[in-house]
Amino acid sequence: MDRELDDRGLEFEREKPIFVSYRDRQIPGQRIDLVVGDVLIVECKSTDAIAKIYTRQITSYLKTTGLRLGFIFNFNVDVLMPAGFKRVVV
Repeated sequence: MDRELDDRGLEFEREKPIFVSYRDRQIPGQRIDLVVGDVLIVECKSTDAIAKIYTRQITSYLKTTGLRLGFIFNFNVDVLMPAGFKRVVV
């Protein structure tokens, strides 16, 4: 995915660290798979299905970063669309 984004001239950051705020404390340790152009969060998975926990995870990332759009890709499917893709907007 990195190569494709780079070939298209899109700016992105891989494994971007973020801090989650909790009770006036900054909790480190979270990493976003890809942030594309400071607009889109991309989470890449390889599981049987896109579980609700992954939607909650990316929703948390979106709220923490102030971004509004996220994609979840599950590469453990025969055909990516529709079973291997989910769009999340907050």
